[in-house]
Amino acid sequence: MSSLMRKYPIFVNLIIIIIVAFIGIMIANISLAIFTKHGEYSVVPNVEKISYTGAMEKLHEASFKTEISDSVFRDDIQPGYVLEQTPAPNAKVKPGRTVYLIINAVNPKQVAVNNIEGISLRQGKALLQGLGFKEKNIKVVYRLGKYENLIQSVRVGGKKLRPGQRVPINSTIVLEVSDGKVDRLTDSLLNVEYGMEYDDSYSENYTSESEVSVESEAQPIENQYVEESESEQEEYNTLLE
Repeated sequence: MSSLMRKYPIFVNLIIIIIVAFIGIMIANISLAIFTKHGEYSVVPNVEKISYTGAMEKLHEASFKTEISDSVFRDDIQPGYVLEQTPAPNAKVKPGRTVYLIINAVNPKQVAVNNIEGISLRQGKALLQGLGFKEKNIKVVYRLGKYENLIQSVRVGGKKLRPGQRVPINSTIVLEVSDGKVDRLTDSLLNVEYGMEYDDSYSENYTSESEVSVESEAQPIENQYVEESESEQEEYNTLLE
């Protein structure tokens, strides 16, 4: 061996390096298999739509760890219940892995509503929905106003909302919107007033014409009566003679 190393030192060292590397790779693979549990897996149980306490018990029984990654509010799920989980239900993962849970918050999230008065109804509703308000919780009440579909005020619980005020995300927002009928109402009132003036003028003219007609008709009758009386008087005088 020593003579071989003296004759071919590079070749011998190369063989030694290969053998050491091979042994190192084998040790690494065996260690990884032991620590990573290669070839072993567990099925993640479904813990969605159940309470957080029940989800923890179910996951711990399956040798999984749990951690809350986030909490959001939904009014169709009970507070404190699991909304989502990662990994997904029935996924095959390594035993002992951490399962991340999203929990339904106990209290609804508070959001700040900026000033949306003086903008169109469509823009206001889009801004509110962008903040997280559902369309079913946005009510519209029309008020008499000059410009059509213009937001006049915003109310929550019967009280006017201040710009920047924070309200629960599940609150009912009432938008008081202008109906744009002020000009049409003004025109209608002017038409009614003009019609009343026209009726009064027509009545006065009609009354004057009627009086003149009656007088003109009465005059010939009176004249005829006078002529008939004179004729009868002449006939009476003739008979006396």
